[in-house]
Amino acid sequence: MKTSHAVLAATGAAAVGLVMCERHHRQRLALHAAEIHQTWITELITNAELRAVWTPSGGGVTDEEHLHAIVVNRMISMLSVRYRVGLLTKRALRIQAERLMDAEVGRQYWKRYGSTREAEAPDRIDRQVLDVLADAYEDTLDMAVSVG
Repeated sequence: MKTSHAVLAATGAAAVGLVMCERHHRQRLALHAAEIHQTWITELITNAELRAVWTPSGGGVTDEEHLHAIVVNRMISMLSVRYRVGLLTKRALRIQAERLMDAEVGRQYWKRYGSTREAEAPDRIDRQVLDVLADAYEDTLDMAVSVG
């Protein structure tokens, strides 16, 4: 092999290594951010006083409704990070989204906060997750209409 070919091959291998390293770093950051978020949600779930501070004002939301919304938020956040780091395929995400929307609390959460989550989605991955959730929500409503 010529020296120029060897240098080119080594450069290519190094570039691939850097890309993989950067991807792995982003995944680790996403997992760490999710860990912080889950800790915060646990605090909200277990501390009624803290939860009261963060209850939406003017919306007539009871503590129980707010607690349910926090739990659904936790589930959606975990689905999102699992999809982001490759632990869920799109098909598996769809199945989990359907299960979430089968529950009344999931549908109520999405009805109230779905548009806010969609507006806040920072990137393509979050938009993909939210699109799957929105589709599952619509499918659940469609099934309710066809049954009723």
